[in-house]
Parts: sequence; C-alpha cells; structure tokens
Amino acid sequence: MSTEKKKTTSEKLSSIIGKYKSVIIGVVAVIVIAIAAAAVIAGITDSSKLKALSAIDQIEADFVKEGEDLAVRQDAALEALNAYVGKNGVAGVRANFLAAEIAYQKKDFEAAKNFYSEAAKKSKKAYTGALNYVNAAVCAEETGNNEEAIKLYEEAVKDKEFLYRATALLNLGRVKESSGDFEGAVKSYQKLCDEYPSDVWVNFAKSRIIALKAANKVEE
Repeated sequence: MSTEKKKTTSEKLSSIIGKYKSVIIGVVAVIVIAIAAAAVIAGITDSSKLKALSAIDQIEADFVKEGEDLAVRQDAALEALNAYVGKNGVAGVRANFLAAEIAYQKKDFEAAKNFYSEAAKKSKKAYTGALNYVNAAVCAEETGNNEEAIKLYEEAVKDKEFLYRATALLNLGRVKESSGDFEGAVKSYQKLCDEYPSDVWVNFAKSRIIALKAANKVEE
C-alpha cells in the first residue's frame, strides 16, 4: 500500500513538472517580442544597441522562416547569436532569450539553462529576470540537477512582483520535497498558501503539507 501511495504522489509531482514547463517556457516567445518593444519605449538611441537589436531581429526572422530544415536553422541561429549573447543591456537579454529557446527546442537543456541564467543576470532588475530564473530552473531539473534548480527557483521568488511567483513557490516546494528537504518544502508550500490564498494550486500545496506531517516528515 505504501508503495502505491508513493507512486501516486510521484505521479502528481511529475504532472506538475510537465504542466509548468510548457506554460512557463511558452511565455518566453511573447516576452522576447516585448523586449524589442521595450527598447523603443525606453527611447534607446545608441546606434550600436539599435544595430545589435536589428541583427537579432533578423536572426529570429531567418530562424522562423519555413523552408530549410529545422535543425539547420537552429544551428545557424545559435551560431549567429554567439556574437550577441555576451553583450549587456537589452540586446544581451534578447540574444540569450532566443538562444535559450532554441536550445530548449533542441532538448539541449544544459545549454538552455546557461542561456536563461545569463539572461537573468543581465536583467535582474527587469520583469524578465525572475522568469529567466524559473526557466533556468526547469532546465536544471531536466538535467537532474535539483540542487541547482532549487537555487534558481529561490532567485525567482525573491521578486515579489513576478507574475508567476506562486508557480515558482510551488515548484520550489516540489523540488525541495523531491530532494528530501521536507521542512524547506513545507515553508515554500505555506508561503504560497499565505501569500496567494486564491491561487489554483493552494489546495495542492495544503495537501502536501498535510501529507508530509501525517508521514512524520516534519513536525506539527
């Protein structure tokens, strides 16, 4: 019976991983477009920055253009982006976003994690920073590195204005639970319940707290 219960819990946690990977990663394409718009709104007039953004726009346009083999387009885009991923500012953020998205599409999760992490570092004060940390955490999970995933989720939840902060708290609790840090998991689940009482995942978080306490994994 205990094995069956364990399996059920594992399946629930795995389903959360799958659900939120697709949701959070899917946001990136929209935000990449928003970054370009933000550059215009911010009144960027530096010719070198505008030139870099224009070049990245062209790389993206070539990448999404149908006709040539997808793998060829992916490799060509990543090679072209090498000239821009090291840049600072909006160009560097955008280049790393696009590179991460392509690497994730190729299932090169280690490379995607590094690109997302780099984009996060370049945009810590921007609304894209926390999103990048979450995406990097998702990629770290894909490579089986839960310890790194926890650190990345912890970076994401520092931003209290982050639109997907409740999701990040849930995933932080989930990964901590999977890693055996039951006290840490309960703290994250409880924070989700306290700060986002109307969130769709509050009931699940509460059920995990009850289950962990019932199993004597944490103190009452």
